[in-house]
Amino acid sequence: MSWTEISHRKREALQSLIPPEWRLPASRIADAATCPDVSVLVSTELSHNERLITESGVAFILTSIATGEMTSFEVMSAFCHRAAVAHQLANCLSEINFVSAREHARNLDAYWRLHGRVSGPLHGLPISVMDRYNIAGLESACGFISWLGSPKKNEDEGTIVQKLRHLGAVVFCKTNVPMSMMLGETTNNIVGSTVNPYNRIFSAGGACGGEGALIALRGSPLGLTTDMAGSTRIPAAFCGLYGMKLSEGRLPSDGIESVLPGLPVGSGSIGLISRDPQSIQHFIQLLLESAPWLSNCDALEIPWRQEKLDAVRQRATLMNGSLVFALMKDDGHLIPDLPTKQALATLEQSLKLCGHEIVEWQPPSHKMATETLFQIFGSTSAKCIRTAIDASGEPPVDQLKEWYQQADPGSLPTEDFWKLCEDIQQYKRSYLQYWLSKGAETVSGRAVDGVILPVSPHAVTQEGTDRYFGYTAVANALDLPSCTFPVTVSVDHSQKLPVGLQVMCWRLQEEKVLALVKAIKESLVQTYNHGVA
Repeated sequence: MSWTEISHRKREALQSLIPPEWRLPASRIADAATCPDVSVLVSTELSHNERLITESGVAFILTSIATGEMTSFEVMSAFCHRAAVAHQLANCLSEINFVSAREHARNLDAYWRLHGRVSGPLHGLPISVMDRYNIAGLESACGFISWLGSPKKNEDEGTIVQKLRHLGAVVFCKTNVPMSMMLGETTNNIVGSTVNPYNRIFSAGGACGGEGALIALRGSPLGLTTDMAGSTRIPAAFCGLYGMKLSEGRLPSDGIESVLPGLPVGSGSIGLISRDPQSIQHFIQLLLESAPWLSNCDALEIPWRQEKLDAVRQRATLMNGSLVFALMKDDGHLIPDLPTKQALATLEQSLKLCGHEIVEWQPPSHKMATETLFQIFGSTSAKCIRTAIDASGEPPVDQLKEWYQQADPGSLPTEDFWKLCEDIQQYKRSYLQYWLSKGAETVSGRAVDGVILPVSPHAVTQEGTDRYFGYTAVANALDLPSCTFPVTVSVDHSQKLPVGLQVMCWRLQEEKVLALVKAIKESLVQTYNHGVA
């Protein structure tokens, strides 16, 4: 069977898993093609109750299920319907698990009726996962046609998925990723391209563009992702969402498909995307409280540290430089576009008005660290990617064509690979020294709490144009936690599009990142009455 036939069958199979009553008529899809902003169309396909459920936050949904005001089945069905509509408008799903998820929800409702309580703190909450996460009964093609046809088994699931199941969450779909899983956009020969729901001529970002588009359209309350060079943060910023990248080892990363298995440096981090930072915090806290290090040898034994979050929150309520933010306006290589500059200026003024201190940030070259990291990624000459493409005979997507058509240089010699790893370690040391040195320059005498910087040189990009990762990959090279947040909207593209930035802290300081994001959000609301989520 040719690759085109396999691809066609997969798309037909996905379509068949959408209940007939949820399928949009051809005329509706044609109308949507003339409407750049499909976010305004989704809710028109839903009932009043479905809109109420899917436009509620995670905390409200969980409380409503626990008190019996909503059933798990009602919640699951509402999100399944909305996700189905979102997929038909933005092309965001890779696997559909609606039947199993709704049946699981019915079983959870039966448990609630029998016991009068929920089975766990995430009882009945629908969650989506990017296609890299193995889910029993579903495929993990990850943008490769040759990886289709092998549904995963229970033993393929990783620790995080198992923990979430135990907590009561239900995976109801998987989301689209690009061929190779390592592009700043989301396109492949199976599902096709995932578009930005606020303007379909632009990309949703990548590699987790499927999650970004789905959650922006409220088709899922929270998505489980990964981040190798910005895979979580780029789509989160492009779609006006909060996207958190953790440090490696804070949560386990088994049960996740990879084209770089066994990579000892920069192997990628767990990520989460949601419309609000509280949901991300809730998930991370619950996962850490489940002690994942007891069942996974790579997870660090670092429980949730509420005192770190509370310490930042206490200082954020004071005035006169209660928090110290470093602000990187550009990395000295690619200057951000006007919407991103405006977002940086807006945030700087907001933080200053709220009494926080701002210092300039001109650290060791981000471009150099990014180039070293990508040399490490390419140390095997991307053999796994080439093999996966060749196995089906499919052509590479446009961003991979130039690389694919070049002669295979072969893997790096071991000595050269070790030198790259040494270079990354030296970069970490020099960056930490710079970070610590800035404390002597602050008016308050305090150390820098977090660094605010762009996510991309562009507030949004068209497919095929996002090739610079210096603003995101630096957090991967340094193994630092970072979280995006929406700031403004851009009107420079004939359509209002969200503009996001990110804040990063030193390694394994996830609690501090989340506290800073909340302080940033509160500053924007207080000074500009921003309608950020």
